[in-house]
Amino acid sequence: MFWRIFGNRYGAVVIGVLLLVLVFSPWGSGGKALCGGVEMRPTDKCEETRNGKTTVYSYDEEKRGQSAARYAFMAVGFLLVLGGATTIVVRAVRKPRPVAPAA
Repeated sequence: MFWRIFGNRYGAVVIGVLLLVLVFSPWGSGGKALCGGVEMRPTDKCEETRNGKTTVYSYDEEKRGQSAARYAFMAVGFLLVLGGATTIVVRAVRKPRPVAPAA
């Protein structure tokens, strides 16, 4: 199912645009370090528990991780839009091949 959505050129463009909107929207962190949706200050620590194991992250670690994720989403969104739009244009411009007459 994953490849059906991403393999579709129109689906790729739509998902890419949605990712870019998410990255640049006010719903994103906007370069702020967030812990559980709450803005952190430089002296704060963020505790995250997964599978019973608690990990503590500093403000700088959270900010760095969220910044890297933001750039990754931006790159994936851009590539999806570029790839989908390119295939749409190529298929629209490409001339159909002549069909050989049946013998």
